[in-house]
Amino acid sequence: MNEKKTNLTVDDYIFINDFFDKIKFDKIKSERNGFRFKPENAFSPKLPNKYNLPFIGISEEEPVNDLLFDGYLGAYFRGVDNDISREGKIVLYRKNIEKIAYELSLEKMIDFNLANSLIFKIVLAHELSHWMFHYCPLNCNDNECDDQDGINRLYNKIDRDLHEYIAQKMTRKVFEIHKLFEEVFEWLLIRQNEPYLYNMTEEIHKIAAFKHLTNCTDKNDKIIEEAGKINYDFFKKLLEKNKGLIAGKALGL
Repeated sequence: MNEKKTNLTVDDYIFINDFFDKIKFDKIKSERNGFRFKPENAFSPKLPNKYNLPFIGISEEEPVNDLLFDGYLGAYFRGVDNDISREGKIVLYRKNIEKIAYELSLEKMIDFNLANSLIFKIVLAHELSHWMFHYCPLNCNDNECDDQDGINRLYNKIDRDLHEYIAQKMTRKVFEIHKLFEEVFEWLLIRQNEPYLYNMTEEIHKIAAFKHLTNCTDKNDKIIEEAGKINYDFFKKLLEKNKGLIAGKALGL
């Protein structure tokens, strides 16, 4: 893979910090369960990173794919070892991002550099959302939940569509940084279908609770067995069934 050395700008690092702050301080509805991601457990010991980020590379490759969020503009590659500080890597495809930014700038009559910056950051947030779900520990009041276990032990048993739904849901927190992110995000969705389009009104803490569910396998083996596998359809039905309420400590949803 032809990757350049990571060359994020100061503005990019500020964006990453703002994005993570929106995720980790997401409103917790259930004080009893208290599920939330804890990126503060991944603080970096040195500048410029506030967080101990995975490798973020910029590639000159130009993948061909009809789904903009699925390996065309960027990709998250899960690590294969137990070193949780380098458990995965993010690759952003510079040329493809610029192609889509050019289309956006023409269609919406905005400056190309602005369009490119907005799309670059949205893609970066999407891939970082994959990383956060994979790596970041939980704040969990359940004694059976090891909140220092950074890697989701069942990560590879969750299907692609569910991973993408979770990443998209978390990516939407960029809307709170600036309204322009929402407008560009919605423009990017024109070419997408489920799970990228689906957006139930649940809070981020429910996704953290779902990670807790997959981590605490001893208590929840029966639930996972009944689902057949942890897939997008199962998760969607679970959310729809329990929309608007906390279903108890077993599910956390």
